[in-house]
Amino acid sequence: MTKSSLHDRLLANRRVLCIYRSSQASDKSSSSRGWSLNHLLEVGRPDDQPTPHAVAETGFLVSVPLDADASDLDRSAVKASTSPYPHKSDEPNSNSATERNTHLVRSSPLKRATGGALPDEVHGIQSLFRFLSDPNPSSLHSAEEIQAIYTTAASKQHLHHLSSKAFTSLISFFGSIFILSSNDQTHQHIPLHLHPLASRLHDSAVTPCWAFVKKIFLDKRRLKRKLTAEDNFWLALSYLSTYNPSNALWITTSPAWLNLARCIRSCLPNPPIAAYIMELILHWRDEEHVKFLLRVLGGVLESTADFPPEYQRLWLRMMFLLGPSRPLVRELIQILQSRSDNTDRPMRQTPATSVPSVTRSTRPAASVSEYHQNLTSALFNPPVYDAADPVALLLNRALQDGLGSPDTVWQTIVAIALPFTVDTPDWHATNYISTSPPNPPSTLLHFVCSMAAFERLVLVKPPVVRAPSHQQALQEHFQSLWKYFQSTSEPALTRLPTPMEMVIFLSFIRSVRSIPDGMTLFQSILSTLQRVRALHDAPLYPSVSLISTEIAITSVAHGARDWASIIYNLDLAGLSPTNSSMKEIGSRVVSFFTPTSPHLAHNLYLSTAACDFRLPTTSVAGLFRQCLRDGYIEKAIVCVADQSVPELEVWKWLDRLMMALTIPVERSVNLDRNAAELLGDALLRTVKCGIPEGREAVWQRGMLMTARNGNAGGIYRVVVEILRRWPDLLSHQFYATLIGILISQAKFTEALSLSMALPLSSERATIRLNAMERLALRGRSGPALQLWNSLSVSERRQASPTQRLLKAVRFNHRSISLVQSLRVVALVHRIPNLDIRTVNLALTMLISCRRPVAAHGLLKALIDAKKIQPDVVTMNILMGSPFALKGRRYRNARQVKFLVRLFREFLDTHTIIPDHISINILLKSVLRWKSVTSTQLRVLFDRCILGGYPSGRPPGSPLPLGSELSDSTPPLGGLGPPVSFEKNVRPLYRMFMAAFWVRGDRASARIVRRILANIERVGR
Repeated sequence: MTKSSLHDRLLANRRVLCIYRSSQASDKSSSSRGWSLNHLLEVGRPDDQPTPHAVAETGFLVSVPLDADASDLDRSAVKASTSPYPHKSDEPNSNSATERNTHLVRSSPLKRATGGALPDEVHGIQSLFRFLSDPNPSSLHSAEEIQAIYTTAASKQHLHHLSSKAFTSLISFFGSIFILSSNDQTHQHIPLHLHPLASRLHDSAVTPCWAFVKKIFLDKRRLKRKLTAEDNFWLALSYLSTYNPSNALWITTSPAWLNLARCIRSCLPNPPIAAYIMELILHWRDEEHVKFLLRVLGGVLESTADFPPEYQRLWLRMMFLLGPSRPLVRELIQILQSRSDNTDRPMRQTPATSVPSVTRSTRPAASVSEYHQNLTSALFNPPVYDAADPVALLLNRALQDGLGSPDTVWQTIVAIALPFTVDTPDWHATNYISTSPPNPPSTLLHFVCSMAAFERLVLVKPPVVRAPSHQQALQEHFQSLWKYFQSTSEPALTRLPTPMEMVIFLSFIRSVRSIPDGMTLFQSILSTLQRVRALHDAPLYPSVSLISTEIAITSVAHGARDWASIIYNLDLAGLSPTNSSMKEIGSRVVSFFTPTSPHLAHNLYLSTAACDFRLPTTSVAGLFRQCLRDGYIEKAIVCVADQSVPELEVWKWLDRLMMALTIPVERSVNLDRNAAELLGDALLRTVKCGIPEGREAVWQRGMLMTARNGNAGGIYRVVVEILRRWPDLLSHQFYATLIGILISQAKFTEALSLSMALPLSSERATIRLNAMERLALRGRSGPALQLWNSLSVSERRQASPTQRLLKAVRFNHRSISLVQSLRVVALVHRIPNLDIRTVNLALTMLISCRRPVAAHGLLKALIDAKKIQPDVVTMNILMGSPFALKGRRYRNARQVKFLVRLFREFLDTHTIIPDHISINILLKSVLRWKSVTSTQLRVLFDRCILGGYPSGRPPGSPLPLGSELSDSTPPLGGLGPPVSFEKNVRPLYRMFMAAFWVRGDRASARIVRRILANIERVGR
């Protein structure tokens, strides 16, 4: 291919304009080593207007492999798009993921990053990664593009040109993308800074995947780059994201756990990072994993002289979880004792100026091992309610011996007392330490440790079914703690409570959630808090919002299902919230219950409207994602229909919702009518944003599913708006299906309007003809005639035989005249390629105009001419002909004989298997025959039950009407399809009820009515 022809080929594609800049001297070298990015230079952009989700930048995607040759470029046109979604390759033989990923490269950012000179392949990748390291780039990539560029570089063996810092930056970028996209509150306080570009690009990641972080880490280790603590931190998070407590892959000897343990050991020199990872593992509350972490910290304690405060708190928590009687704990205490005997190392001394209120003792300083050993044993002693509190005495001694500043010791104890789940920065222990006294009262310290011990009894590894004695012991222990606190904290009612007393209040409020029948205790706590608020106008510490949140969560745990009940409890505690504070409290409460109980969180979300406040968008977004993840599609639709959420955010949610509704395609999702209407309103609200590029098929399937579930009118309004803005966006198959749904739901005006508004195309005539036929069959001759008149002469020639037959009777087949019936017979005989559907329609027309003899004659003539082969629908039409004719002579024994003869003729001659409609027609004639007695009808009804009709009886039970029949009796007529309740069961059972009632057999009629009611109640 010459340079000019190649240039013309690229210009023909309006999606992107590229030119080939290469001198003739370098043509041979370029063709020998393959095409590179140097050969492509952006010179324009498409004429199409960008969609709202387009990235605001001057560059756009170039779908060219990094080393594609001239034949490849000639085979696949160069594409460009402003959509953040990936495109499918137009190349028919491109099947591998690597070839598809190479189609995501940007040309203009590379050009700007290198000052205008385009580099070669390897240097271009390096320049791109240097460009991404800029925290404020002039043009941004999407996460998928960066992933595709990296995959391409890996497939071309170019990763060895990247530095260790570049690998670390990539790992940090994709890890940060996942943290921001998942909206997981567990990772709010990670000890590292997120990548600067992650906050700007996390919305472009369609499906964040930790597996790609693992891939980059393995590539870095394979290339023998230096692994940093930051790399191991992100790798550990990737392993933690796949944790499943019921999965055997997460036992302590599994490869996944061993890899995670290797990451933890690699992060030990950095205490904040290692402590954060181990805190996440403590959330699992698994005994074997806690033991492993204890061994790791024991190794740190043996090998280093300095034991950081982060490890001290973790060490105490783990021992607190396991208890002092475990062999591993005793082994660690022995290690500490031996270390204390060999090297009596005190903790780092705090300068005297920082603790002026503490008087130092003259005796030798205690060792860190003695301090931890005595503190641990004191924490596990049974509560002793006396003035000589061992924990308080031990802590006072620790302060006097210089084992740490008052804040350090205080932080250690409060960290043990507070729960492990941290939801917001307000819940951190440091917020309760800043205003605490250097030497707290012994009673408060005693209660901190007592409440911590109680929380350990409730929270850590509870049995699946607790014994009643265990629950009673918990309740009695809690009652004794609360009564003792009330008796010793009476001064708190006359003075403003200290921060530590409020911490104990919070601990009681949290712990009462796990007490069975603890509502009385909860109300006692609230009334005590209300008396404190009534005596003091000063603000409480911690914040009122935090206390109100705890009260709201506990109220829900004790049965409150709406905000009215929660606000009642807040008023009982003297914490009447305002609308602004309710928004913050509601956000925290809904976020608390969303991961574990999305249905409960959704009920709270719905009840906000009755209290005149709205949740913030972040809380609604988290609830939407969780409902979608757990399969609560209708609850997710309610979140999408929230009018307080911005339109662009709703548009993004709709894209995820459409994917969940239609992928996989085989899955059918049934929505109730209310959910379908809400979804239609959300689509109409965001219709001006369009449809994401590449997702047209998904959105069309989702809209059709919504229309089928009862909201065809709403989808019609959405489609009309799309037609006005983008006439060629939707496919003609979508229009044809939607018109059929509109007609089936009796929305004939909308179907006619949409058929007339279709854009000009070769398929428009077919859609209009099919709509005309469906309207005529539904008895709407006027709209059908209007559609026929809108067709041109050439389009009318495309009409099928059935459509021409309807046109012959002026689209009014239900009441034709005698002249029109003769015209129908003549037209059927003239049709060359006749199908059975047209013949069935002609037979229906003849029978409806009281011409059954002509109908039988027409069918016999067509069968003799071997033009058609009748089916079961043909038999049902002819069997139903006597019921379409009115007159007494058709309601006697001759009618039954006629049906039986016709029935046998079709069975013997044409080998047609009857369906349930055929059986119902035959039974209807028998039930109308007054010569049939009630006894014979009872046998006939029991015969229907044995033939496949439902009775609500268990297998092996007697027949409903007591007939002596065997269960081995074959089904009626060898019926294959399942029995339909609406079409078969309900009409037949009602006919039996009427027949029994007319014959005076009231008992049998009541039995049949009871059976029908039971079937309707159990869901048909």
